[in-house]
Amino acid sequence: MRPRRFDAIAALLTGVYGLSAATTLITGNERVLLLRDSLATGVLALVLLLSCALRRPLVFHAAKRVGSPAAGADGDVRWATEPGVRPPS
Repeated sequence: MRPRRFDAIAALLTGVYGLSAATTLITGNERVLLLRDSLATGVLALVLLLSCALRRPLVFHAAKRVGSPAAGADGDVRWATEPGVRPPS
């Protein structure tokens, strides 16, 4: 059995959708209902954009999770060896 680890992407999505649901329940305003999905998408896009300042962006980790373990290992190798894959240091 694999030990459990914190999953930043799952936490981010849970937070975005939780905030959206709470806003809907608290306000009940029609305009908020219309803006809910757009706001959630905007917040998610902003977080992904800001994560580009990290050592490895969240999109890199998401891509590793989608593929096979071999593809994830290949992504790590390419990140370490190919300058075009990672941002300039």
